[in-house]
Amino acid sequence: MRYRYLIFFLLILVGFDSTAQDTLPKFTARNLGNNRMQISWVNPHKNVIQLNIQRSFDSLRYFRTIYTAPSPQLPTNGFTDKAPIEKVYYRIFYVLEGGAYFFTQSKLARDIVPANTNVQLNANEQEEYKRLQIGKDRLIVTDKKDKTAGSKKDAMGGGSQIVVEEPVITIRTPDSTIGTFRGEAYKRFRDSILLKTKDTLLTVHFDELLLKRYKPVEVFRPSPYFYTQKNGVAILKLPQASHHKTYRLKVMNEQRIKVFELGDIQEPELFIEKSNFLKSGWFLFELYENNVLKEKNKIYISKDF
Repeated sequence: MRYRYLIFFLLILVGFDSTAQDTLPKFTARNLGNNRMQISWVNPHKNVIQLNIQRSFDSLRYFRTIYTAPSPQLPTNGFTDKAPIEKVYYRIFYVLEGGAYFFTQSKLARDIVPANTNVQLNANEQEEYKRLQIGKDRLIVTDKKDKTAGSKKDAMGGGSQIVVEEPVITIRTPDSTIGTFRGEAYKRFRDSILLKTKDTLLTVHFDELLLKRYKPVEVFRPSPYFYTQKNGVAILKLPQASHHKTYRLKVMNEQRIKVFELGDIQEPELFIEKSNFLKSGWFLFELYENNVLKEKNKIYISKDF
């Protein structure tokens, strides 16, 4: 009796393990039947900013993004794909804050062993492949006979060999298009951005990427010349002011609209009343020495008037 309970308990453990999700960079790929493929994963990273599921008919090349996770930072997630045929490979591409990116190993959806062989398509599968990809993803697909095989048909259905040309990738910013790239040129550009800068490439479509420029956190350093005292009054200190060195101060709001301007300043110390600023908040300023820009900074006027 105890032996039977032990066997039952082990079967439960095996069944649980077979459906458990793998942790990135590993993932789980399951064939649910009727060409429905379920891709699921556990995300151990809290700083994932982009995660794409990619699909290919080849285990090594021609992967195309079919799904971009709207919330890539979630600890567990998944996606069900309606594939054209059962012989498709999947992998996950994800990017961390700072530009580090990773590609997982490719997998067949019907098992969880990394795939290492090319898929051979029969004639019906080729037609379905072309219909789906040209109609949906606009891949460039051409039929070319294998010159090494002469006039022999392939053993799985007699179709000619499928050749997928790499698409032209468009790289753009929110304001303009940087350029178009194909194949190795695109890979070099992508690697130069991700490895040598802090910028991020976001997938808009399988043949279009958005370059998001890195914006460093601005660190405010008070001006040694124009600042506010403890009582909130702004003071302009110019130790070298004289008849030989004159100064000009231009004060603007955060939209760079001029609030006031003081010219031909020759006093080494000048107090500026808050009423000149009209309101409280941050103000931009430019300080000129003999009409040459000496400093560009900002000053905060407190709200106590």
